[in-house]
Amino acid sequence: MAQDASVIPRSRTAIPELTDSITADPTAIPGSPGDVPAVCQGQAFLVILALPGGGAGSAYTAAVLTIGMNESAAAALHPLRPAAALLGAELPDELSRGVVESEGALVFAAHRSSGSPTEAIARMGWPDLTHYECQVNSFHLEDYAPVEVTLLEDGQPQIGHADQVTLLRLGLAVTDAVCGLVRAAIPGTPIRCIISANDTNGVFRFHRIRSGERWGVHDLDQYRSDMVVTVDDQP
Repeated sequence: MAQDASVIPRSRTAIPELTDSITADPTAIPGSPGDVPAVCQGQAFLVILALPGGGAGSAYTAAVLTIGMNESAAAALHPLRPAAALLGAELPDELSRGVVESEGALVFAAHRSSGSPTEAIARMGWPDLTHYECQVNSFHLEDYAPVEVTLLEDGQPQIGHADQVTLLRLGLAVTDAVCGLVRAAIPGTPIRCIISANDTNGVFRFHRIRSGERWGVHDLDQYRSDMVVTVDDQP
């Protein structure tokens, strides 16, 4: 099918570069650069992430994150350096207003006006707070990244593979910011960030980690059409 030549314009606001402090070596000095080696498909691995802060006399505090990827995402992101492809991207406006808690649900403060979580769950038929959070705390990454979205004759968007990888890397930058917001607003709260990209869009969402609740399937390799990354921050 022939492609329409029109391209959806994207913003070009600069994004502050992430620290290259992701490392597979927990003995490394916080803040030093390093790449995470390739991972086995469908498996999770741990990284040490240097975050600003950490108390008197310390410029950084170490956060242990569990990162899971399906095979296609692992191949696309190796080496895992989220700052490498973000020139010309911007962070979503939701991040500027922080994260709040409402009836046990974590939501971006900018989305708090969406109403009562309990009422929304009853109205929409969602099974639990985790599904509510993933609906409310989600946005399309292509709206904030310097990627080309072409339109087919039937109006369906198309995004090339290289730009899909850019969307994943922007999702990692958003994850870094969201983890910091939650740690600051509600310390000790475990969260999961979910990033996906395919040839039509990229999506970021996050939720509080709860026993017995889950968004999506456990085996990420069941996602055949999407590159998927999950990041668990369990302080």
